[in-house]
Order: sequence, then structure tokens, then C-alpha cells
Amino acid sequence: MNPLCHVIWLAGFAHLVAGNFFNNDPAPNCNEGNLDVQVFSGKHHGLLKLGKNPMDYLVDHLNESLDLESQLPFKAMRAVDRGHYTTWRPYANCITNIGYGAHMLSPFQQLMTLDDLAEELTEGKKVLDIGSGNGYFTALLAWCVGKTGKVIGIEHIPQLVQRATHNVVSGNPEFVKDGRIKFVLGDGRKGYADEAPYDIIHVGGSIEDIPEGLMAQVKPNGTLYISLADVGEDGYQHLLKIKKTVPRQKYRDMYLRSSYIAPLVDIDRQLGDDWTRYSIFPCL
Repeated sequence: MNPLCHVIWLAGFAHLVAGNFFNNDPAPNCNEGNLDVQVFSGKHHGLLKLGKNPMDYLVDHLNESLDLESQLPFKAMRAVDRGHYTTWRPYANCITNIGYGAHMLSPFQQLMTLDDLAEELTEGKKVLDIGSGNGYFTALLAWCVGKTGKVIGIEHIPQLVQRATHNVVSGNPEFVKDGRIKFVLGDGRKGYADEAPYDIIHVGGSIEDIPEGLMAQVKPNGTLYISLADVGEDGYQHLLKIKKTVPRQKYRDMYLRSSYIAPLVDIDRQLGDDWTRYSIFPCL
């Protein structure tokens, strides 16, 4: 690693230990020029020169480490380069600070989520992504639903809505040209009625109860993907895939696994609280 970047990395780590990591300042970018890019994934790590496609390197090693039901997640991640969506260790397999009390889940977590939804994420589907942040996972969903599908990312931080739009234009402009992705400002806990109903609603944060307002925006036979907070005996959340059945419009839920992600909260609390406890897992 370049000595200057090594110093910057150590400074960033000290900032994290001090509890001030989740601020609104962009993280330093050591991935410029001809510097090495450190790539972490599964049990492997290595150094690649820029231009050697570190995204492929990351996905290859995650593919070796994970036993997923579908290859769809890996194909999507190869097509949507994380380097266009964050400058802070884009190819590291860990949770990434994106400012404003928000973060991007690790590649491992994102692949698992896509695998959970692989049967539903088919060509032409309509998806609502709640808590779209910097737009990366929204873009993965957009790749999965194809040119005839549509994904709406809703986010309540105006700066992140602007950043997500910029990131997609930079990284995957074809998604904007064919109209399959857009970002809107709003409280995702209420869904987005203007584009309802949806085949899939993905909730990118935990919530205490299954919100009836969101279920009302799910199509018959559609899916709500959500983490329910504080229901596990071990203090973890329960990750559920909830189906709206027909003809009686009842719900059928499937427990997937325990999870531990930040809750959906009001803007004031998000900007004022310390969310480092939701990024306790080390880079792998």
C-alpha cells in the first residue's frame, strides 16, 4: 500500500475507534492513480493493480466462499461496480460508511439478500427499495429486473438521493436511459404510494412491526422483505420474506435467518445517534 494511503487508513481507523466514524464527511479515497487496491473477501485477500478489475476479483472469491442457490447475485454484482458508488474501500467485504448516519451493507450481505429474492427478481418486476442510500443495492435490483422492470429507491436524506442519482448516471447510465430506476425523497416507512403496487418491497432497515401500510402496497402474490427488530432471544432481529396470498389477501411469512441491521428512524435521530454498533462485524 502506498505510504500516504497507509497513514490515511490508520487515521480513519483511529477515527472509528473514537466513535466519530459515522459523520457526514466523505472518506478518503486511496484508489486513485496507480495505487494498489486491497481486496478482502471470504477467507481470501489480495492486492490488485487498478485496471485489473478488482470487482471480478471480489466476486470470484465470494463465489468460492458462498454456497448460494442462484448465480443471479454474482452476475448482478459483476455488472454493477461498487467503485462507482463509494470511494471508501469499495472492494472490501465489510459494511461501508456513506455519511449522514447511513451505511452500505457488505457485499456478502447484499449477495445473500439477492439470493433470498432470486425467484422473485425476474424480468419486468416492479420493486420498491426502502432506504436506498447511495443507490448501490437499488442498482443491483435494477439489473435483476431487466429493461422492462422498474425499481424505485426511496430515501429521506436529500443529499443521499442526489448522490444515488449521480452514482447511477456515472456507473450504470443504461438504467437511467431505459427508465428502469429512479430515486425519490420521502419517508420509506410509509412506502411510496405514487408507484404502488409492487411485486417486491425491500426494506433496507429493521422495523418493530409489520407495517400494514407497506403490505397494502404489495401486489397479490407479492413479497415484503423485512427485518423485525428485537424479536430474537439472542438480541438479533428476524429476517422475513412475507408473501401476500390470494384470494383472501392474507400473509404467509418465511423466516430466513437472524439479522442485525440499523433501524429505520426519523432524520433527527439518524443524524444524531451513534450507529457504529451496527458495523461491529470485521472485514472478511
